[in-house]
Amino acid sequence: MIDLYLTTLKRPFIFWAWLIRNYPGIQTIPALNKDVRQMVNIVKNFDNPEETRKPVDNVEANIVDLGVGKAAKFTAQPGWKWSEHIKPVVGTEWCEASHLGTVLSGRMMVVDKDGGQQEVKAGDVYSFGPGHDGWVIGDEPMVALEFDTTTAETYGKS
Repeated sequence: MIDLYLTTLKRPFIFWAWLIRNYPGIQTIPALNKDVRQMVNIVKNFDNPEETRKPVDNVEANIVDLGVGKAAKFTAQPGWKWSEHIKPVVGTEWCEASHLGTVLSGRMMVVDKDGGQQEVKAGDVYSFGPGHDGWVIGDEPMVALEFDTTTAETYGKS
């Protein structure tokens, strides 16, 4: 049993597989509330999303559902600024979404409500918490992939 415990610290899925095999009444991963026996490999493409959101003309979010969560490809055009374009849609003073993603192209400045600022550019991986503003820097669109499922589900909705 100790060996199983130590193994699960390194490979949590092994633990879930063992648990389901030995205790068939346990069917869900509590953190995800998903039936692990129904989890399958899923491949989707942002060129064929389940949903495309354009809360304003200069930003677009293509969203795919991966079963355990959603992912989004955001494209913000030069001149886009959250406080000018999205704030009126969502009705909050700051962006209250968390963001976890990577920039594919372009640059963006992100400023939090405490005054800290961070530029992200192609190749950067980022995590931003609630309470920030952001805008595209330069003449190139900023394209990013985001994997925070809450943000992908709710971006640009009031």
